[in-house]
Amino acid sequence: MTNVITAEFFNVSLRCLRIPTLRIISNLLNPVKYIPTKECLPRDWRGLADLMGYNQEDISSFQCTPDPTLSVLRKWSECEGTTVKMFLLFLEKMDRFDVFDDIIMLVIADINSHKSSVRQNIDTSPFITVQDREVQHQDVVTILEQQYKMDIFLKERDLIGGTIEHEATMQVIAKRSNRLIIILSPAFLESSENKYFTSFAQSIGIEQRRRKIIPCIYKDCEIPFELKPLHKLDYRRSGILYNFYEKLYSSIVPVETITLPRSAGNTPVPSRSTLTVPQVSVKSMKEHSSLPDLSIQSVTTSDADADTISRSSLSTTEQTPTKKTMLTKLQKIFKKKQKLVAAS
Repeated sequence: MTNVITAEFFNVSLRCLRIPTLRIISNLLNPVKYIPTKECLPRDWRGLADLMGYNQEDISSFQCTPDPTLSVLRKWSECEGTTVKMFLLFLEKMDRFDVFDDIIMLVIADINSHKSSVRQNIDTSPFITVQDREVQHQDVVTILEQQYKMDIFLKERDLIGGTIEHEATMQVIAKRSNRLIIILSPAFLESSENKYFTSFAQSIGIEQRRRKIIPCIYKDCEIPFELKPLHKLDYRRSGILYNFYEKLYSSIVPVETITLPRSAGNTPVPSRSTLTVPQVSVKSMKEHSSLPDLSIQSVTTSDADADTISRSSLSTTEQTPTKKTMLTKLQKIFKKKQKLVAAS
């Protein structure tokens, strides 16, 4: 049975690519290519830098480094919103299907490894921080635990004795809980401790580039400045089109990562027929640009497999249409030169 990886699978940070993959990318893009694309785009690391928006001065600076491709990738990965999906689109725009073929299985293995480590390091248990005693007797926690079968962490209930309270709470927020649910009330805002934990969770969210805080309004109060940009759920609101607990549940549960099982005896092979170059602008690659779906038999590749996959095992013997076209053009140019020599 053939499984399909959609473009969303590759919509992860470029930082998830590991050293062996980056080394192969550098080896393939560092050599200078003298024949550009139809859009006059260099087919080496210079074209990659151009697509990433760097000017000629930046490109000259990258050229002075021992590994220009790696320098470009590392610099670009520091920018917000840079993804593997965009990088693959750049390769297609550069007509570098050979690079795509050689690295695609390593990229899939790197993404699977990254997503697996995230799932292992972060528990799905949300952390609820409250201050108003009335809240603790309401049905917020009870409904989430009993009706929605969620594991909720309450500092007042679940923190064991003898631990350093603030240190343990920060460890739970940073490493065990995927969300911090803030129940806003006048009493909550009076607590400097809660304000500190809110700021700490916000910094963790920025560092991890993920949504960390879910503010919920329980009573009328002045919203803290740092929470004003965030969309807030209203406990007091109820109606046909608004269910507080459904909204809270859908806000807590992370998007499930689809893991396709590896079939015994099957070797993952990307389909060449689906690799069509999308019509995109050279200077700007928008987030809505579409990457063609890749039909493959498996995407689960272990770390050991990823390290042993050689470039020769990934390369295809089939010539791409782009290469044939370029070959035809070169033959025509050679014939014209022969005629000119004969005429002279």
